[in-house]
Amino acid sequence: MNKLALFFKQNAWLAGSIVLTILACVVSIALRLFSAFDLPFQAFAALLGVIITAIITQILLIGQTKSDVTREKDAKIFEEKLKIYQDFLNTLCEVVSDHKLSYKDILIIQFKTSYMAMHTSTEHIKTISENIQTIIKATCPGEKSEAKPNPIILDSLFKIIKCFQDELYETSDNRDKTGNTKKKEELFKQTIENFKEAYDTTGGGKYDDTASRRNPSSEVTETIAISWDDAKKKWQQQGWETTEREDKSYVIRPLDKEKPAYIELGFENNKVFIAANYDPEGYGGVELAKVLKKEYKGRRSYGLWWRYLDEYPNLNETNFDETFKTDTKLQQALTGLFNELILWVDSYHRTKKRLEAITSDGSETTSNWNISIDYACCVRCVMQNEQRGNPVIDVYDYITHETDDEIKIVIYNQTGNQEQIADLCQGKTERDQDNRVVLEKLKKDTPIAEVATRIKYWLTKIDKSCN
Repeated sequence: MNKLALFFKQNAWLAGSIVLTILACVVSIALRLFSAFDLPFQAFAALLGVIITAIITQILLIGQTKSDVTREKDAKIFEEKLKIYQDFLNTLCEVVSDHKLSYKDILIIQFKTSYMAMHTSTEHIKTISENIQTIIKATCPGEKSEAKPNPIILDSLFKIIKCFQDELYETSDNRDKTGNTKKKEELFKQTIENFKEAYDTTGGGKYDDTASRRNPSSEVTETIAISWDDAKKKWQQQGWETTEREDKSYVIRPLDKEKPAYIELGFENNKVFIAANYDPEGYGGVELAKVLKKEYKGRRSYGLWWRYLDEYPNLNETNFDETFKTDTKLQQALTGLFNELILWVDSYHRTKKRLEAITSDGSETTSNWNISIDYACCVRCVMQNEQRGNPVIDVYDYITHETDDEIKIVIYNQTGNQEQIADLCQGKTERDQDNRVVLEKLKKDTPIAEVATRIKYWLTKIDKSCN
């Protein structure tokens, strides 16, 4: 008896349930809700209902639990995928941005690709690897290759991103978020074309603008280690007159009055500066000022470029004249800098005049080409023709008086696919230092009007071949 009392005491809920059940039965019989004969059947039916309800509840709970686990798992996988894909694109950018592929870079790309493969289908891995190969070939041509890095890689990047989108969102919907029925591929294509056009318009083009042909320092440094007096005589022969001001500063101006430019060595706030300006009365020298800032640092305001000679901290307005006349190395350094600036201004002037001569007649042929100045020393003509890879005709002024006595008219395309323009090369096989086909060579002293005529000849010829 004591054991039974102890059991019920320890399991009070069970005792309570039994008491409540007996009480419910007594009340049901007393109120004649059920007869004594029906009570067992009604009790069994109620018990069966409870059991069925418990089973159904259990099934629902199991399903809900699995759904919650799956949802949490999918969320973690999505987050991990997104992180891996973003990290992969960042790594790819870092690896190819210096246009070199080291042994370490190759290992990193392979490991990053293996991480990505854990969350990517085999079909997409194949597509991604093919486009990685295309990007690496375009941006890292290798030391033995004569090709220049091609920065237009959006097409391959968008194909990789499309694979990532399919993996992340598991959708084949080709509409944009606004419900527009225009397919994403078409939007991607338009984006690529917009980027190419913008890049070309701003002077990016196909090739790296840090090539040595655009850096006069690499070409003329050895030929300009001369004294200031000898340099002034040389500049006079080249059409530039040097004037010494009362404050011992210098300004150099072209003898040709149609060349609105000057180069100055002056003082400001007891500091020495050197400056160059083309078209000081207008804004015609903006392109040149941008290039000079990139080549020589310093500052720019519209067409004016200037730089303080901070590499000579002890040089100032007070001691400049005495120091300049006695310090041979300083004379040679400043002479070299002046000489390079003269080369840039002369080159920009010729390029600008060629552009004006080409576009002045407003002919239908030139209207089919986007003609602009690239890096202050090149007339660049671009035709928007996808089948031909957007042909480009360049006429470079090689920024030197001492060497390169030829003006070369060259052709290539923005995609770098030579087969697309093979028939446009008119059987020409010679290539320049940037692996572009040379259409024609002209003497550097060829009159601007004649150079423009030859350029328009080639524009017309290529235009007809494309139509």
